[in-house]
This record gives sequence, structure tokens and C-alpha cells, in this order.
Amino acid sequence: MEAADDIAYATGDIEDVLKKGFVDFATIRESLSTLRSSESRECVTKFFNAPYENDFKNLEPRERQQLTVQRFCQMAIRLMMKSAIESFLQNFVSIMDGEFEYDLVGAMVMSDLCSALKEILRKYVHSHVEIAHREQTARSVIAGLLSAIVEELQDRPSGPLSVSTYREAPVHSQEKGLAISNANYSLSLRAADYVAGMTDGHALAQYQRISGMRGIL
Repeated sequence: MEAADDIAYATGDIEDVLKKGFVDFATIRESLSTLRSSESRECVTKFFNAPYENDFKNLEPRERQQLTVQRFCQMAIRLMMKSAIESFLQNFVSIMDGEFEYDLVGAMVMSDLCSALKEILRKYVHSHVEIAHREQTARSVIAGLLSAIVEELQDRPSGPLSVSTYREAPVHSQEKGLAISNANYSLSLRAADYVAGMTDGHALAQYQRISGMRGIL
């Protein structure tokens, strides 16, 4: 799951940031031109350079670039997942014995491709002022939701929201004693479990409702 999350993170936003203009096509292409492994270089050659030079050469520039990146990301996900699976099988014994000290993506043959894609996001996207504004909003929304839910659970433990909405979160067997002995831990777990299940849009809507910025008809 961690490997899948890593690969999805590395590829999932590249199309969007190109479309939004956070990074240009030439920068993406240049970032993918210095890969070390033959598998990663082949992926770029076959599914980035070839479609751009051949399949999409007659399209207008913006559409040509967008479709190239789209094609590449689709195939990069497949090939990196295959590489991660191979890494898992190669290290199966040490993983099962708890002796594997790395992560699958870092140990797989195509780790350089995943790292290059992440570096594009880190260097050209995460430092963008629009992203900083969104992160600022996200911090306020999450903190506001958690604070409001914990307050509700503390002040009205038998209220309708506490009983029907902010329900008890599943607790691992090794944590049951801690949850019972520490009421604040239990309440925090319930609040975090509820917020973690929200989509971005739902979280924002709930925060606006709770804070009074969005009325209820």
C-alpha cells in the first residue's frame, strides 16, 4: 500500500500541474532525460518521447503536450507497480522477517523514475504560492474540524452528533488499554477517524457550516 501510494503521488499530479501552468513541458522532459536505469529510460523513450514525436505530432502544441504526459503517466504507473512487485518478491524473506530496512519504491529498479517525478513536484509545484495558499486553507480547515468535534464529544457526549455521527473508531487490540485509560486519546481518535474519511470538498463544506460561514436551510 505504501508503494502504491508513493507511485500514485509521484504521477497523479503531473498532468494537472502542466495544465495549470505550474511547470512547463520542456522542464518535465528535461527532468526525465537523466534517468539511470535502463528500464526507466526505456519507459521515457517509448511512452513520452515516441508519442510526442509521432502519435501526437499533428495536434496543436498544448493538446500535444497534455496527451503526451497523460500517456506517459498511465504507462509509468503500470511499469513502476510491476517494478515494485518484483522488488517485493526479491525481498520477500527479509520483509516477512522484519529485517527489510528500506521501502519498496526505494529498492525497486525504477526508483530513479519515481524520484525524478517527485522532484518535479517538490521543485516546481510545492513552492508555488497558490499551493502555499491551499495548504494554509487546509491547515485551518483540519484544525477547525478537529477542535469542533473534540469539543462536541467532550461537552455533549450523549448528544445526537456524538452518538450518531462522531461514533467510536475501531481500536487495535494493543491500543484498547490506552483508549480506556486515556479519555482524551479516545476522543481524539474518534475525531481524527471522522475527519480522515472526508473528501476535500466535504471537509471544506463541514468547516464552513460549523464555523457559521455557511448557513443551513
